[in-house]
Amino acid sequence: MRTVIAAVFVLFVATGASAKDYTAERFDSRIEVLAGGSLRVVETIAFRFEDGTFTRVVRTIPTRRTDGVEFVSASMDGVMLPRDEGAAHVRLRRQNGLRVEWLFAPAGPSRHTFVLTYVARGVARRAGDGDVVGWRVMPTEHPYRIEASRIEIRLPTQPLAPPTIETRRVGRHHLTNDGARIVIEAATIGKNGWLEAWCRFPAGQIIVQTPAWQHRQEEYRRYRNPSLLAAGIILFSGFVLLFGLRQSYDPPPRDVQVPREFSAPPDALTPALAGTLITNGSPQHEHAMASVFSLAARGVVTIREDTRGRFNQRHFTIGRGSARTLAPHEAATLDAIFDGESSADGRVELSKARTRMGRQFSTFKDAVLGELGVAGLLDADRRRIQRRYLVVGGVLIALSLIAIAPLVMVIKSYGPWMAVIPTAIGLVALVSFIYAAAHTPLSNEGVRRAEQWRAYQKYLREIATDGVRQEDWVVGARSPADLLPIAVGLGLAEIWAALFNKRGMPLPAWFHAASTSDAHPAFIAFVGSGAGAHSGGGGGGGGAAGGGSSGAS
Repeated sequence: MRTVIAAVFVLFVATGASAKDYTAERFDSRIEVLAGGSLRVVETIAFRFEDGTFTRVVRTIPTRRTDGVEFVSASMDGVMLPRDEGAAHVRLRRQNGLRVEWLFAPAGPSRHTFVLTYVARGVARRAGDGDVVGWRVMPTEHPYRIEASRIEIRLPTQPLAPPTIETRRVGRHHLTNDGARIVIEAATIGKNGWLEAWCRFPAGQIIVQTPAWQHRQEEYRRYRNPSLLAAGIILFSGFVLLFGLRQSYDPPPRDVQVPREFSAPPDALTPALAGTLITNGSPQHEHAMASVFSLAARGVVTIREDTRGRFNQRHFTIGRGSARTLAPHEAATLDAIFDGESSADGRVELSKARTRMGRQFSTFKDAVLGELGVAGLLDADRRRIQRRYLVVGGVLIALSLIAIAPLVMVIKSYGPWMAVIPTAIGLVALVSFIYAAAHTPLSNEGVRRAEQWRAYQKYLREIATDGVRQEDWVVGARSPADLLPIAVGLGLAEIWAALFNKRGMPLPAWFHAASTSDAHPAFIAFVGSGAGAHSGGGGGGGGAAGGGSSGAS
């Protein structure tokens, strides 16, 4: 197997806004293979700056598949440059390898030669019964053409066979092999073109022991098969468990006949309960806000817009109205809104009310599910199976996260293959959550009525988007204001509220704007802040050790 160690040029970033045009007249490289498998490399690139102003050249040498890269020297036009000081100097960074920057005074159309010397440690590797040295002597990516290149490779001993050359977008090349000295002449190298040279030697001629990076890879491979086996066992066992949980599941009827047009809502369910049905028995925050709208429509609470604040923001408050008989989830909504402090007149800011309902949402949720259960719209066995999937998914997610913590500490020693174990656990958890979402907790009657409410949801959406006007509204039917709480519960708050602003519909009597001339925009803002935020609706072996790019600026 062979390993390519790529000499990578990184994009030379332009420091000015003007267009740049340049060509590499030459890209030469002199490579000496040292005892122990390291390479001493001297690279020379002669740029012809044709148009624009240039102030920098950047070269990044990747450290992938090496034991590190050491900077030796850098020069420009035959002058050795100091580090980090002087009008012209070089700056070194460890960024995706060793990054070398030549910084110089602005240069217009001109010719300049840049030379870089460095040592790449541990390039030679053991492959089968021999030692292999592979090196990519040109950039993988470069937005300029290279007119000509000369690569000279000096070897400590004669290779077993003539070197192998691999090219990309190289017009022509010629190889001269003189025992322990190899010369490659190349020309007409297009953008992103490159050349690689491979040499194979008898085992032990270049390296006595494998380089550290190869040793780490071999160690990593030792844990590959056990890790994959463990992950496979986890996946198989997990899927068997999930399939077994489903065996006692009694699926609901699939074909439920529903009407396409409605003169009234399907039944007398409150907006929160109806919304929970269409979300497969899962109460949402928008259902709690639908309860607020429903309570306002019945006069249990009042909605008022206060004077705008310092930054011209709208403020809405909720106050108590007349006492009425309340369903458990409506009582939970009121308790949440007015729990704690309120203003002197007993009113609560809408934003604060939403925060309180969020904190006490579990109480509201339990009340909704309790009412659906009493109404016979939930199936105890189906709920139990769905909860099992949720519990299994939650436990597995926790186990996956717990397994990741020690993995982070040992990944350098054992390699990335160990990560497939927590990944497999997480995958089973994900499938468990998908199963939970795909299994309904509703009874057959609950499924039937949920389908009716989904059809009604579609009907209301079509009404809101089909251009209905006030005079088009069916005489005797419930008005848009009457249906607003239901629309909120069904996830249609924003598009339904648009009826009032764009179609001239009268606003609900329970909404009190600060100004009658600004009432419609205020109402749209109230619906958006109150319910809109939650409304939905349903070469031999191993690849090149680098690559990168090249350019000038």
